[in-house]
Amino acid sequence: MKGRWLIGFAGLAGQLLAISLHAQPAPRPLLCDVQADGPIPKALHQQLKYRVSKGDTVADSLLPTLHRHGYPEGEIDSLWRTSCGWQLRLRTGPAYRLRRLQIQGLAADHKLSKTTERDEVWYWPRTQQQLRSILQDYQQQGYPFASLVQDSLRYRQEPDGSVSVQVWLRLQPGKRYYLNQIILKGNLRERPQLVYNLIHLQPGDLLDRQRVNRIPSMLDNSPYYQHTSAPEIRYGPDSATLVIETEAKRANRLDGILGLLPPRLPGERIQWTGQVDLHLVSAFRAGEAITFKLDLLPNQSQNLDLRFLYPYLLGTPLSAEGGFSLLRQDTTFLNRHLTATARYAFLPQLAGTFGYRRFVSRLLSVQPWRETRWPPPPQMDSENNLWSVGFRYNSVDYLLNPSRGLWLDSDVAVGTKVTGRPAGLDSLDFTRLAARQPRQEYRLEARLYIPYGRATWLLGGRIFYLSLQEYFRNDLPFIGGNQTLRGFNENQFQASAWAIGTTELRLRLSRDAYMGVLVEGGVLEQHIYDTVTRIYPVATGFALSVPTAAGQVTLAYAVGSTQDIPFRPERGRVHLGLEARF
Repeated sequence: MKGRWLIGFAGLAGQLLAISLHAQPAPRPLLCDVQADGPIPKALHQQLKYRVSKGDTVADSLLPTLHRHGYPEGEIDSLWRTSCGWQLRLRTGPAYRLRRLQIQGLAADHKLSKTTERDEVWYWPRTQQQLRSILQDYQQQGYPFASLVQDSLRYRQEPDGSVSVQVWLRLQPGKRYYLNQIILKGNLRERPQLVYNLIHLQPGDLLDRQRVNRIPSMLDNSPYYQHTSAPEIRYGPDSATLVIETEAKRANRLDGILGLLPPRLPGERIQWTGQVDLHLVSAFRAGEAITFKLDLLPNQSQNLDLRFLYPYLLGTPLSAEGGFSLLRQDTTFLNRHLTATARYAFLPQLAGTFGYRRFVSRLLSVQPWRETRWPPPPQMDSENNLWSVGFRYNSVDYLLNPSRGLWLDSDVAVGTKVTGRPAGLDSLDFTRLAARQPRQEYRLEARLYIPYGRATWLLGGRIFYLSLQEYFRNDLPFIGGNQTLRGFNENQFQASAWAIGTTELRLRLSRDAYMGVLVEGGVLEQHIYDTVTRIYPVATGFALSVPTAAGQVTLAYAVGSTQDIPFRPERGRVHLGLEARF
C-alpha cells in the first residue's frame, strides 16, 4: 500500500512538472499604434508602451502618464484592441514647461535659493514634493509652523505652442523654537541622559518635528522601553517643552534552549544540546548590558561567552563593547577569543564599528602525531591578532517580531596569524610551515522583512570568507544549529567560506507571536591544509513563537541534508526555547 501511494504521488508530481515545463507564458499585450493630435515625445511613447505591456489597458489609468510628462490637459480618446495589438488615440494638448520657481524669504544657503530659472516638465505633484521638502528642512531647524504662500502663478503661450509656467511663492518661517525642557513620564529605569541619546534630542536643541514624530518607534525599538505614546509639545513664548510618556521594558532576559539530536546509527543514544543565555540590562542605570552564555554542544563540547556593552560614552554616540569566549572542542583543541569594539551611531539606524580581536588556539592532545614528521596534524597551535572595521544598519519596525524593514551587519578584519609549536610534536618538520602569515576575514549578514497582509516574508543571507596561506581545522569558524543553519547539529560544520540563503514565510498571530515555514540552503567550503571540501546543505522546517505567562516560547523543527546526509524527516532537529524577561 505504501509503495502504491509513493508511485501515485510520483506520477502526479511528474505530470505537474511536465505541464509546467511545456506551459507557455501568456503573451504580453503590445501597443502597436498611437494616434495623437501632435508630436509625442519619445519618452512618453516608451512609457505608454511599457504601461500597456504590464497589462494597464484601461484608458483612464493611462491618463496620469500624460500628466507626468507635462500634458495636464491631455485626454485619452479611445483604446481598442486589433489583430496587431492595442491601438491608442489621445489628445495631448500643449506641453507645459516650468520656467521659473522663485521663493521669497528662502535662506541664501538653501539648495533651491539659487535655482529660480528652470526648464523642466511641469507636473504639479512633483513641484509639491519639492515644496514639502523645503518645509521639512525648516521644521528640522526649529521652525515647526513654517508655511509657503503662493503669490503668483503665471502661464504664457510660447511660439512653438507650448506653455511656460512661472511660480512665485513666499516663505513664512514663523517663530524659531528651542527645547527648553524634556519631561519624561513613566516608570523609567535609566537616567534621562540615555533617553536623550536614544531620541537624538536634548534640552537646548532646536525643535525638530521629524525627530519628535520618530520618538515612539525609536524608544519602542530599543532594548529599554515600550508602549511609548505620541509626544506632546507645549509651546511657550520663546521655547517649547517636550513631554514623553513611556514604559520601561522588562529587558533582563534568561533564555534556555534545549535541542534533541536523533541517533545517526542503530545502537547510538539520543544526544541533547542546550544553551543558557543570561542578559542583564541597566544594572547601573546607564543602559549597559551584561551577557553570559553557555552552549552545551555535541560530543562533549562547550562554549562560554561573556560580553559587556556600555552605550553612549560621556553622552556621545560612541558605545564600547568587550567580550571573551572560550570554546572546548571535544578533546581536540581549546580556542580563546578576546574582542574590544567601539561603535559610533551616525544615525539612529546606522552605526559604524572599529575593533580589535585576539584569537588563541591550543591543542589538547598530540598523542596521535608524536612520531609524525609530515604531513602536519589537521589542527595546530596559533595566535591571531586582527583589526576590524564594519557597520550595522537596522530599520526593522519591531525587534521581537518584525513585519517590515532591513537589517544589515558587516565587517572586514585584517591581521596576522603566528603558528605555534605544540609540545610533544618534536618530530614534525616545522620548517615547511609558515611561521607568520596574513589573516583576513570578510563577513556580511542581511535580513529583509516584507509585509504581505498578516504575513511577513523574510529573505536573509550570510556570507563569510577567510583568507589564509595555510588552513588548519581550529582556524575555521563553526556554523550550524538553531541560530545559523537549522536542520543540523549545533556547530556541525567548520568552514573557511560560506554563502547561505534563507527564506521564511511567517504568519503574525499577534504583535509578539508568529508561526512560519522556512527553507535554508547554500554552499560551505572547508579548507584544511591542502584539502578543500565543498558541502551543499539544504534544510526545511517550521517555527512557532508565542508569549506565555512564563515567557516567550519558541519551537522549531527542521530537517537538513547534504550530498552525504540523506533527507530523513524522522531525524529532524527539534529546538525548544524559553525566553523569560524580568
